[in-house]
Amino acid sequence: MRHNEVRRYWNANAEGWTRLSRAGYDVYRDHLNTPAFLDMLPDIAGLKGLDVGCGEGYNTRLLAQRGAQLAAVDIADVFVRYAQQAQAGAPSRIDYAVASAAGASRPPGRPGGGLLPNRARPQAGPDHLSSMKRST
Repeated sequence: MRHNEVRRYWNANAEGWTRLSRAGYDVYRDHLNTPAFLDMLPDIAGLKGLDVGCGEGYNTRLLAQRGAQLAAVDIADVFVRYAQQAQAGAPSRIDYAVASAAGASRPPGRPGGGLLPNRARPQAGPDHLSSMKRST
């Protein structure tokens, strides 16, 4: 799938996904995936990282609450807008950007750290995961 096509699909889905997940309907994320993901992380306070496919920023905000400084990217500008709105007025340890993860290890100008793709999106094609590297 081409980037513009992937972006179009995710933007079309972003409004409903954000509304429903924020209303508590993403049971897998809230009660299984995210708790398990956070439990296996070491102390991340003071570390820098890149959240690939950040969506509306839920997990990104949780990581920032644990003290990480994050760059967060998503191919869908609608998701990034929701993520930025959720951060509005709060001290932010997160820099959000619209970007495709394919072929990039970090946004331009950002120092290295951990790469945090907690749910890879298969729509990006077979090169998606192979293009992501630890960004150090």
